Amino acid sequence: MSFQTESTQKATIKSVGTRLLSELGVRGLTAAMGLFGRSTPAEALYHVRCCNLIYPPYGNYTYCARNAWYTWYCYDGYMQCTCCECPGCSDLTCYY
Repeated sequence: MSFQTESTQKATIKSVGTRLLSELGVRGLTAAMGLFGRSTPAEALYHVRCCNLIYPPYGNYTYCARNAWYTWYCYDGYMQCTCCECPGCSDLTCYY
């Protein structure tokens, strides 16, 4: 009987820890989206394919990807594009 009690206590402690970590993860994601949220079409200054960019395309995707604040993918119904933004520049690469 004491074995069953110990087992239940361990499960309860694990459940509390899991819930706490889960809540911290959700709050962290919410904060990250608030700080680094992607531009919406209304905020974008440059609309290239399906990428809504704040800066004009730089012309060197490799440079942009290496220095990127963030990258994302989009599809315009015809091509799949990978978009990136870095300090002062944006770029994209698209393929069928």
